[in-house]
Amino acid sequence: MHLHHRALKHFKAVDAKLHNLISTLPELSNTSKKRSRFESLVGAIISQQLSVKASDTIYKRFVNLLPKKSSPSAEQILAISDKELRTVGLSH
Repeated sequence: MHLHHRALKHFKAVDAKLHNLISTLPELSNTSKKRSRFESLVGAIISQQLSVKASDTIYKRFVNLLPKKSSPSAEQILAISDKELRTVGLSH
């Protein structure tokens, strides 16, 4: 089942107001083939830190912490110390 339909089904059962709101929105699609969904989530979290330019810089520094500058996995992120994450500009 498509993500939009699963969200509608879920919110119909738990929150009628959100269900009504979501049902009025167009379906979103992942048009970017460059990032996995997890990588997009990581990028979105980082982008909430500051301005877009600052978050882009922080994200690039963050990726440089990864082995061979690969796409992040949860395991790789957990292996990075809080101190290292803060040195690239991420907040605690």
